[in-house]
Amino acid sequence: SVKAAADQILVLEGLTSVEPKTKTMYEILGRLAGEQSRLILLPSKDADYERIASAVHNLTSTKLLLAAYINIRDLLTYDKIILPLESVDVITSHLG
Repeated sequence: SVKAAADQILVLEGLTSVEPKTKTMYEILGRLAGEQSRLILLPSKDADYERIASAVHNLTSTKLLLAAYINIRDLLTYDKIILPLESVDVITSHLG
């Protein structure tokens, strides 16, 4: 709730349609979060996950995680939480 109050949670549509290029992802994440560290939560490990994983694997201040594996340590470690709308449903069903 502290991150939400500080506008540090970004719920997006269309994040999964990004091309799998680090430069492209760097530019998108730069516009969304600036130079802050970022945690990206995706709903499932599918083709979209693999595409985004290949785009962010060289970005040092960015971590990719499945929404079902959300944990307090990562939520507190990263400055911005970025997730597609579908991830909200996964988190809600996972945490009850």
